Amino acid sequence: MLTQSVGLENSLARLLAACNSVFYLLFSLIGIPNVERWGRRKMMMYAAGVPWLYPIEINSLSMRTKGPALGTAMNWACNFMVVEITPTGIQILHWRFYIISTVFNAAFVPIVYLFYPETAGRTLEDAKVLVFKDKDAISEKRPLKYVEHEQSEIRRNSSVVTANPEIVRKRLASIAKANEEGGWSQEEKL
Repeated sequence: MLTQSVGLENSLARLLAACNSVFYLLFSLIGIPNVERWGRRKMMMYAAGVPWLYPIEINSLSMRTKGPALGTAMNWACNFMVVEITPTGIQILHWRFYIISTVFNAAFVPIVYLFYPETAGRTLEDAKVLVFKDKDAISEKRPLKYVEHEQSEIRRNSSVVTANPEIVRKRLASIAKANEEGGWSQEEKL
Protein backbone atom coordinates (compact mmCIF):
# COMPACT_ATOMS: atom_id res chain seq x y z
CA MET A 1 0.00 0.00 0.00
CA LEU A 2 2.75 2.45 0.91
CA THR A 3 4.68 1.66 -2.26
CA GLN A 4 1.73 2.33 -4.58
CA SER A 5 -0.22 5.11 -2.87
CA VAL A 6 2.63 7.08 -1.29
CA GLY A 7 5.41 6.09 -3.68
CA LEU A 8 7.89 4.74 -1.12
CA GLU A 9 10.54 2.18 -1.97
CA ASN A 10 9.73 -1.39 -1.00
CA SER A 11 12.37 -1.58 1.75
CA LEU A 12 11.28 1.71 3.35
CA ALA A 13 7.61 0.68 3.20
CA ARG A 14 8.44 -2.59 4.98
CA LEU A 15 10.51 -0.75 7.59
CA LEU A 16 7.64 1.67 8.31
CA ALA A 17 5.17 -1.23 8.57
CA ALA A 18 7.51 -2.99 11.03
CA CYS A 19 7.89 0.19 13.11
CA ASN A 20 4.11 0.54 13.16
CA SER A 21 3.75 -3.02 14.47
CA VAL A 22 6.35 -2.38 17.18
CA PHE A 23 4.44 0.75 18.26
CA TYR A 24 1.22 -1.32 18.47
CA LEU A 25 3.02 -3.79 20.72
CA LEU A 26 4.56 -1.11 22.96
CA PHE A 27 1.34 0.84 23.42
CA SER A 28 -0.58 -2.39 24.08
CA LEU A 29 1.92 -3.28 26.79
CA ILE A 30 1.35 0.17 28.34
CA GLY A 31 -2.45 -0.01 28.02
CA ILE A 32 -3.10 -3.53 29.29
CA PRO A 33 -2.00 -2.98 32.90
CA ASN A 34 -3.65 0.47 33.01
CA VAL A 35 -7.06 -0.36 31.52
CA GLU A 36 -8.72 -0.48 34.94
CA ARG A 37 -7.13 2.79 36.06
CA TRP A 38 -7.76 4.80 32.87
CA GLY A 39 -11.16 3.31 32.03
CA ARG A 40 -12.44 1.58 28.91
CA ARG A 41 -14.27 4.58 27.43
CA LYS A 42 -11.21 6.83 27.47
CA MET A 43 -9.04 4.12 25.99
CA MET A 44 -11.55 3.40 23.22
CA MET A 45 -11.80 7.09 22.41
CA TYR A 46 -8.01 7.23 22.10
CA ALA A 47 -7.97 4.10 19.87
CA ALA A 48 -6.60 1.55 22.32
CA GLY A 49 -7.31 -2.18 21.91
CA VAL A 50 -10.16 -2.39 24.40
CA PRO A 51 -12.85 -3.71 22.02
CA TRP A 52 -11.63 -7.24 22.74
CA LEU A 53 -12.31 -6.76 26.46
CA TYR A 54 -15.47 -4.65 26.38
CA PRO A 55 -18.07 -7.17 25.03
CA ILE A 56 -17.34 -9.58 27.87
CA GLU A 57 -18.04 -6.91 30.47
CA ILE A 58 -21.28 -5.47 29.11
CA ASN A 59 -23.16 -8.70 28.40
CA SER A 60 -25.29 -10.61 30.86
CA LEU A 61 -24.23 -14.07 31.97
CA SER A 62 -26.47 -15.76 29.40
CA MET A 63 -24.89 -13.69 26.61
CA ARG A 64 -21.34 -13.66 27.98
CA THR A 65 -19.97 -16.01 25.31
CA LYS A 66 -22.20 -14.91 22.44
CA GLY A 67 -21.41 -11.19 22.79
CA PRO A 68 -17.63 -11.52 22.48
CA ALA A 69 -18.08 -14.02 19.64
CA LEU A 70 -20.22 -11.52 17.75
CA GLY A 71 -17.76 -8.71 18.57
CA THR A 72 -14.82 -10.76 17.28
CA ALA A 73 -16.73 -11.74 14.14
CA MET A 74 -17.61 -8.10 13.46
CA ASN A 75 -14.00 -7.05 14.04
CA TRP A 76 -12.71 -9.54 11.49
CA ALA A 77 -15.51 -8.74 9.03
CA CYS A 78 -14.74 -5.01 9.25
CA ASN A 79 -11.00 -5.67 8.89
CA PHE A 80 -11.72 -7.78 5.81
CA MET A 81 -13.89 -5.00 4.38
CA VAL A 82 -11.18 -2.38 4.96
CA VAL A 83 -8.51 -4.59 3.35
CA GLU A 84 -10.72 -5.21 0.32
CA ILE A 85 -11.91 -1.61 -0.15
CA THR A 86 -8.74 0.36 0.59
CA PRO A 87 -6.69 -0.46 -2.54
CA THR A 88 -9.61 0.35 -4.83
CA GLY A 89 -10.48 3.49 -2.86
CA ILE A 90 -6.92 4.80 -3.06
CA GLN A 91 -6.71 3.94 -6.74
CA ILE A 92 -9.90 5.88 -7.52
CA LEU A 93 -9.87 8.71 -4.95
CA HIS A 94 -6.12 8.95 -4.36
CA TRP A 95 -5.28 11.00 -1.23
CA ARG A 96 -8.99 11.86 -0.65
CA PHE A 97 -9.63 8.27 0.43
CA TYR A 98 -7.65 8.98 3.64
CA ILE A 99 -10.20 11.71 4.47
CA ILE A 100 -12.96 9.07 4.47
CA SER A 101 -10.94 6.95 6.90
CA THR A 102 -10.30 9.97 9.12
CA VAL A 103 -14.01 10.87 9.21
CA PHE A 104 -15.00 7.33 10.21
CA ASN A 105 -12.36 7.26 12.96
CA ALA A 106 -13.40 10.69 14.25
CA ALA A 107 -17.08 9.65 14.28
CA PHE A 108 -16.22 6.81 16.64
CA VAL A 109 -15.33 9.23 19.49
CA PRO A 110 -18.85 10.69 20.01
CA ILE A 111 -20.39 7.25 19.51
CA VAL A 112 -18.30 5.84 22.37
CA TYR A 113 -18.96 8.91 24.51
CA LEU A 114 -22.74 8.79 24.02
CA PHE A 115 -23.50 5.06 23.97
CA TYR A 116 -20.79 3.12 25.82
CA PRO A 117 -21.04 2.89 29.63
CA GLU A 118 -17.81 2.85 31.63
CA THR A 119 -17.12 -0.62 33.02
CA ALA A 120 -13.87 -0.01 34.92
CA GLY A 121 -14.33 -0.78 38.61
CA ARG A 122 -17.94 -1.91 38.09
CA THR A 123 -19.80 -5.13 38.62
CA LEU A 124 -21.85 -6.82 35.91
CA GLU A 125 -25.02 -5.43 37.48
CA ASP A 126 -23.69 -1.86 37.29
CA ALA A 127 -23.21 -2.07 33.52
CA LYS A 128 -26.90 -2.63 32.75
CA VAL A 129 -27.62 1.05 32.14
CA LEU A 130 -27.35 3.14 28.99
CA VAL A 131 -25.21 6.24 29.05
CA PHE A 132 -27.94 8.66 28.01
CA LYS A 133 -30.34 7.33 30.66
CA ASP A 134 -27.98 7.37 33.64
CA LYS A 135 -25.13 9.86 33.92
CA ASP A 136 -23.45 7.68 36.56
CA ALA A 137 -22.72 5.22 33.75
CA ILE A 138 -19.99 7.51 32.39
CA SER A 139 -18.33 8.37 35.70
CA GLU A 140 -14.78 7.17 36.11
CA LYS A 141 -15.23 5.98 39.69
CA ARG A 142 -17.90 3.55 40.78
CA PRO A 143 -20.81 5.66 42.08
CA LEU A 144 -21.69 5.32 45.76
CA LYS A 145 -25.29 4.38 44.94
CA TYR A 146 -24.01 1.22 43.21
CA VAL A 147 -21.82 0.35 46.18
CA GLU A 148 -24.70 0.91 48.60
CA HIS A 149 -27.05 -1.16 46.44
CA GLU A 150 -24.53 -4.00 46.26
CA GLN A 151 -24.02 -3.92 50.03
CA SER A 152 -27.76 -3.94 50.69
CA GLU A 153 -28.17 -6.92 48.34
CA ILE A 154 -25.38 -8.75 50.13
CA ARG A 155 -26.97 -8.03 53.52
CA ARG A 156 -30.42 -9.01 52.24
CA ASN A 157 -29.18 -12.31 50.84
CA SER A 158 -26.77 -13.07 53.66
CA SER A 159 -27.59 -15.40 56.51
CA VAL A 160 -25.45 -13.28 58.83
CA VAL A 161 -26.87 -9.85 59.64
CA THR A 162 -24.80 -7.37 61.55
CA ALA A 163 -26.43 -6.07 64.70
CA ASN A 164 -24.50 -2.81 64.56
CA PRO A 165 -25.52 -0.41 61.74
CA GLU A 166 -22.52 1.79 62.59
CA ILE A 167 -20.18 -0.95 61.32
CA VAL A 168 -22.11 -1.04 58.04
CA ARG A 169 -21.88 2.75 57.64
CA LYS A 170 -18.13 2.72 58.33
CA ARG A 171 -17.61 -0.09 55.81
CA LEU A 172 -19.58 1.78 53.13
CA ALA A 173 -17.59 4.94 53.88
CA SER A 174 -14.29 3.05 53.52
CA ILE A 175 -15.45 1.59 50.19
CA ALA A 176 -16.42 5.04 48.93
CA LYS A 177 -13.08 6.47 50.11
CA ALA A 178 -11.17 3.67 48.40
CA ASN A 179 -13.06 4.34 45.17
CA GLU A 180 -12.11 8.01 45.34
CA GLU A 181 -8.45 7.30 46.06
CA GLY A 182 -8.18 4.32 43.72
CA GLY A 183 -6.96 1.71 46.18
CA TRP A 184 -7.37 -0.12 49.51
CA SER A 185 -5.20 0.02 52.59
CA GLN A 186 -4.35 -3.17 54.48
CA GLU A 187 -6.73 -2.21 57.33
CA GLU A 188 -9.65 -1.72 54.95
CA LYS A 189 -9.10 -5.11 53.31
CA LEU A 190 -9.72 -6.78 56.64
